Amino acid sequence: MKKTIVLVFSVTFFLCLNAQDFEKNGNYISAGYGLGTFNPFVNVFSNNTSSTTIGPGMIVYERGITDVLGIGRIGVGASFNTTFYGRSGTSSSFGTITRYNDRRTRIGLIARCAYHFDFNVKNLDFYSGVGFGFYYNLDEFEQVTTTINNNISKVTLPPESFVFPGFSMFSGARYYLNDTFGFYSELGFSTTSFFQLGVVFRL
Repeated sequence: MKKTIVLVFSVTFFLCLNAQDFEKNGNYISAGYGLGTFNPFVNVFSNNTSSTTIGPGMIVYERGITDVLGIGRIGVGASFNTTFYGRSGTSSSFGTITRYNDRRTRIGLIARCAYHFDFNVKNLDFYSGVGFGFYYNLDEFEQVTTTINNNISKVTLPPESFVFPGFSMFSGARYYLNDTFGFYSELGFSTTSFFQLGVVFRL
């Protein structure tokens, strides 16, 4: 009886110790929100300007592609993110008041490659990686001018768009509450934010 208990305990301990929270051919989807976002419209020298930032919101897909290499496994995937920036303010000169509203929508598509460390910590997945891709910006500008004689003119410029390359370096951790659901946090450098929080689904 004692041998049986010891055997069951040993097998259970071994399985827990070697349980992998990131596996080859595993599929993982994350949804998160970025913090520490830089608004390109912010003017730190102006007292008459207000700015808003919404996002980035992001969705990340990743798939494990290798068995253990060294002390971990490799996963590849892609992230889709979007951010909305805004700025409004006023300026005056010789009785003429100008009010403006600037808006930018940024969409990013980044290919990612991450190394997931096999630290044998149950329910935890630690990883670091890099990403390369591109961002698409759409800028909209509106300006309303009121003269000293209360003449009002409104100018709406045609939207401007451009594409530029994107790069990211990141490290993060996922903690699973069960076999399919957990939370994640990610810290790093990117064009959108420096810190992310969200949920992860293991398919």
